[in-house]
Amino acid sequence: MSDKRIYSIDWLKGVMILIIVIFHSFFFPGFRGYLAVDVFFFISGYFMMTSFLRKPTTATRYTWRRIKRLAAPYFISMVFGCILHYHNFLAIDSFDSFIDMMGKVFSTIPFVEELGGEITRTPFLLGCWFLSVLVIGSFFLYAMLQYDERLAILILFPAIVLIGYNAMFEHSGSINIFTTRIGPLGAPLVRGLTDMAGGALICYVYNHYKDSIERHYRLVNALGLIALCIFLATLFTKHELDKYYIITIPWFLLAAVMDHSWLNNVLTRIKGGLLSKLGRYTIYVYCIHGVAQTLLFWTNDHLLHSALNGASLFIAYLLSVAAASVVLYYLSQFVTRLIESREG
Repeated sequence: MSDKRIYSIDWLKGVMILIIVIFHSFFFPGFRGYLAVDVFFFISGYFMMTSFLRKPTTATRYTWRRIKRLAAPYFISMVFGCILHYHNFLAIDSFDSFIDMMGKVFSTIPFVEELGGEITRTPFLLGCWFLSVLVIGSFFLYAMLQYDERLAILILFPAIVLIGYNAMFEHSGSINIFTTRIGPLGAPLVRGLTDMAGGALICYVYNHYKDSIERHYRLVNALGLIALCIFLATLFTKHELDKYYIITIPWFLLAAVMDHSWLNNVLTRIKGGLLSKLGRYTIYVYCIHGVAQTLLFWTNDHLLHSALNGASLFIAYLLSVAAASVVLYYLSQFVTRLIESREG
């Protein structure tokens, strides 16, 4: 398997994190930007399978490596978010209640029906569900691969995809559901497991039928471009139609990872471009954009007396997210180096 950088995946991640940031700005009612999260789940599943095929390890070790990559930006942004929402913490009167509240941040939304109080409903903490699903979902799927690769690929993963999407289609008109339980699990975890299993299957199919797929690269590239256009159009569709995005993601993900990917070839010539560079830092943008939004809106309401509105407020929001992401990146690098030096 090639170790070269796939600029087209970076580009996709850059586009999708921009879509998520715009969606969470609430400036565009009816915009289905939450669908971009599913693309990240698919990509995560794809590279989970890539890692397994290249150098298999245990599910515990794989998950621990993933936690270490996510830990610094996750917890630094959590600290900033807790400072901004300090008034929610005034009611905490013991260490046990603090641990209970922090546990809800990581596990309540993926696992159970209720969000667990106002503290988990803030824009900052609500976004943490994605990170917890990444960790929990990766562990379960990798454990299946570790136990029996053939069983996982031929039976378990396809079953997860079919059962997961069938269940979500039955429970809601929209795929964007949080407070619904699907069997023993919460809808967000089912959604993440389903997407990651789909991404893993795409990786497996491509690597085992690579020659055949590459021979038809023109067709796959054309279908990938059409699928991406349909996916982007889905962002503006009706609430009840957003679930059909699942049809499109496998095609443009496959078209992005091929050796003969038109998108990757173009991006390689220009060294990736701005969106590809953004795609390398999506974890920092995702973790901090809720904090940046809260701080900007508070500043605009209390210090600027609502001087910013409309387009000016939206531009200020994008700039504040960019600045906060840079700060989070350097803080995360500093904390990571500090921890590694102590471990060494």
